[in-house]
Amino acid sequence: MALIGQKNNRFHLIVEFIYESKEISGLTGPLREFLQAAKAKDAKLQPGLCCISGAGPIAENRCDLTNVAWKIDGNEIKREFQIETIVINDFSAIAYGIPTLDLNNSAQVCKIPHLHKADPKPEIDAVKVVIGAGTGLGVGYLVPRGNHNYIAYPSEGGHAGFADFDPQSKAIKSHIRKAIAKNPDTEMFLSGQGINNIYQYFKAKQGFTVEGIFTAIDAADEKERPALISKNAAFNPVCKKIMQNFARIYANYASNIALTFLPLGGLFLGGGIAVKNQELFLAGNLFMKSFEENCRENIKVLLSKIPVYIIKDYSISLYGAANAAVNLLKKV
Repeated sequence: MALIGQKNNRFHLIVEFIYESKEISGLTGPLREFLQAAKAKDAKLQPGLCCISGAGPIAENRCDLTNVAWKIDGNEIKREFQIETIVINDFSAIAYGIPTLDLNNSAQVCKIPHLHKADPKPEIDAVKVVIGAGTGLGVGYLVPRGNHNYIAYPSEGGHAGFADFDPQSKAIKSHIRKAIAKNPDTEMFLSGQGINNIYQYFKAKQGFTVEGIFTAIDAADEKERPALISKNAAFNPVCKKIMQNFARIYANYASNIALTFLPLGGLFLGGGIAVKNQELFLAGNLFMKSFEENCRENIKVLLSKIPVYIIKDYSISLYGAANAAVNLLKKV
């Protein structure tokens, strides 16, 4: 939770609290505590608008959260605290956060260099796209409404079928298809789960011995394995190979999304995996070589005109929620 102020068309984080989602039973109690603490700091800190983003489907200003037992009810919060409230999807909040980024601030973003010294600048009032590979795979896009304003639209692009693009990705896809007896979606390759799936392919087909770090990886919970593989990529050649395959899959998928939306305002990589593996993505132009690869020379040129960034600022969801509140509730 954060209290964010807006001044000169810029958002500023004033107060921030962190709660463990699985240790609370809803938002009413924590929100009351948060607002009291903010008021105790400064009596003027009384919010005029509220936006809450949740990981789950949104209907009638409510969110049935996917991974915890409680729900978010924006209408209940509005009644309880007398604050205009809107509930949006968590990835929509990230999308609304994109226009708040300072693209010249290296603490907020890392621009991935294009090949052949191309250095495209984001066009003003052009479509922007965000792809987030983390626990799952999210895709969102922003359409300009004029005067530097945007509206975010959701997508289920992460669940589109996976398109293999070389013998290695084809072999990985075949392995996963046999394991689940279904046609896999892209999230099964491009997420924490995807890293684990690529690891399972390497273990089954590449014939390495399960010892040392791999003993610890095998013993870990499936949700913990991706972080262990990523952490050891700098020291272990197999872990490095797994993450290089992941980065190439990420780049190929990002390229397909870029050609679908033509985000001349910028294509942004969110989620924790890209920023934690930034050096691997950049080394030897690994990401960009796959991103710009295409059978048509004119399309390669087009891809070289799309600015690509890794989002480094973990507060983007908070700024995005504030931006969504201003954009979606300002008439109120």
